[in-house]
Amino acid sequence: MLGGTPDLPFVFDNEKWQHAVVVRPYFAGASTHVRLAPESKNVVRLFGRVTLGGEPVEGMNLSANQQNEDRAGSNAETDEQGEYEMRLPGGGRYGISLHRWDPKDMSSRNWSLSLDVPESGQLRQDFDLPVAHIRGRVTSSAGDRLAAIRIVATGKRDEGVLALRYANTQTKADGTYELAVGPGALRMTVGGSRNGQASDDWAEVERDDLVLAPGQELAGVDFVLPRGGRLSGRVRNADGSLAGEVVIRVDDFADDETLAMMEMEDPFELTGLYHGVDIGLR
Repeated sequence: MLGGTPDLPFVFDNEKWQHAVVVRPYFAGASTHVRLAPESKNVVRLFGRVTLGGEPVEGMNLSANQQNEDRAGSNAETDEQGEYEMRLPGGGRYGISLHRWDPKDMSSRNWSLSLDVPESGQLRQDFDLPVAHIRGRVTSSAGDRLAAIRIVATGKRDEGVLALRYANTQTKADGTYELAVGPGALRMTVGGSRNGQASDDWAEVERDDLVLAPGQELAGVDFVLPRGGRLSGRVRNADGSLAGEVVIRVDDFADDETLAMMEMEDPFELTGLYHGVDIGLR
C-alpha cells in the first residue's frame, strides 16, 4: 500500500526503481502524489522555484537528463508557489528543460540550459525566466487577415545559460497574435509545413533579424504570406499495387534542413509548400 514502506522497490520495464517520497497520506477516496526515482546510492535532491518575470509559475514542467550518460532522468511540475522538487540519479552535467503549455491561446514555451550537479546531497536551483513580448498580424498578399496560422520563435542556445528554446502560438480570428518569448536573438517562422504542421494553402515566411531586450514589448511584427503549392497523389509499389502508408520528407536544400517528416496514408496531400523544396517518399 502506498504510504507504507519508503524503500519498497518497483519494477518498470525491467528497471528497478524505488519509492522516494509520498507527500500526501493514503486513504480511501484521496489522491496520492508519489515521486519515483531510479535506485541509486548517490541520489541528489534538486529543488527550487520557477518564476516568469518575477512571478511564480504554476504548472511548469521540468525535466533533467544527464548528458553523455545512459541513465534515466527525472521530471517535476511546479505547484502554486512555483516550487518544484526532483530526485536525480547521481551527479554530473544535466540538460534541464522547462516547458509549459497554455491551452487558452494554444501556445507553448520551452527553455533549456546545462547544469552541473554534485555527486550527492542536494542543490537548490531557482529559475527566473526572462520574458519579452512580440505582437503583430498575419495577412495574405491580398490583404486578407489569416486565422489559425502557426507562429514559431526559436532562440539561440547557449551552453550553461538559461535560454528560450522555442515558443509557439497561432493567430486569432482577426489575424493578430501575441507571443511571449525570451530575450535575445530570435528566428521566427510563420505558416508553411515545417514540423508536419500545415497552415492550409499558405507558404512559410521567415524572419531572423529580431533581437529583444528583457521586458521589451515589440509590436508591429507583421507577416504577409504568399499562396503555397499543393501536392497530392498516390504511391504505388513496383508491381502497381498501392503502397498504403507512406513517409513523406520535405527538404529545403538551400538551407540544408528538413522542413517536415510525416507519416500519411495513401492517397497523400501536402499544402503550404513554397518554391524550392524537395519532396521524398518511402
